[in-house]
Amino acid sequence: MVLGRMIDIVLAVAAATWIALAGVTGEVRAAAYDTSRLDRMPDFSQTDRRLGLPNGGSKYCVPVATANVLVWLAEQRGYKKLLPVRGLSTIEKVASVATELGSSRLMSTAPKGGTNLQKFVNGLSSFIKQSGYNASIETHGLWRYRNVARSNIGAPDMYKIKSEFAQGAGVWISVGFFREGNRSSDLQQIGGHMTTMAGFGVNERGATDRDVIILHDPDDGHNANVQRRYLHPERIRNAFYVDSNGKQIARLDDYLDVSRAFNMRKGYRAILMHVFVLDM
Repeated sequence: MVLGRMIDIVLAVAAATWIALAGVTGEVRAAAYDTSRLDRMPDFSQTDRRLGLPNGGSKYCVPVATANVLVWLAEQRGYKKLLPVRGLSTIEKVASVATELGSSRLMSTAPKGGTNLQKFVNGLSSFIKQSGYNASIETHGLWRYRNVARSNIGAPDMYKIKSEFAQGAGVWISVGFFREGNRSSDLQQIGGHMTTMAGFGVNERGATDRDVIILHDPDDGHNANVQRRYLHPERIRNAFYVDSNGKQIARLDDYLDVSRAFNMRKGYRAILMHVFVLDM
């Protein structure tokens, strides 16, 4: 454990140094890796009974993923007013923030239906404003969102997103689950899931791999044990987002397939669809 923390610190310092040198030379480059949040950012499962969420939290991935980041910002970045309660344990803070976020006043999370992504944006923005802060929310992905500083339409540019993450932004990754149609290139969405970006550039074995994205996943199936999810993205070619009738809605070329990390069975795929970046 001590050795792991030392490695994280060394990697974080190296990543920060790379960013700093890029600024000095005028060249904008993403850090090769950043693991500084892995042991500092909360990573609680939405179904953890200690959170006390409606319906056991089965549909609360969005509020819990959001709360993990907001508590990290409060405890590690100095934004203390983001916490509605003080002096409690980390899990009590996450529970309090997630419960408030999921309320009808903010994200309107349905115990059996989950959270609409536009309501996620609206609720996050309102929560930050009511806490007395200004923040910029930027989105990347297939759909355009209101109440954001900028919507970047198209496949998320993970190179740019990693750079923003390394400079302190909070990042959420929305994964879409798809079923292949009559043609494997026709993909119909059957669900979605919100996760928290916790690092990048290091794989499960601790070796550097700049393509890897590390998640804190609120649906990792564990109540108390931290289980990180490592994405090994594969760029998609010749694929289409289709509706229930097979009608093509959009091309998915250049989006990232992350099926390997979610153990998708044959005929089903997991795709990195949207990224939300919070700059405080």
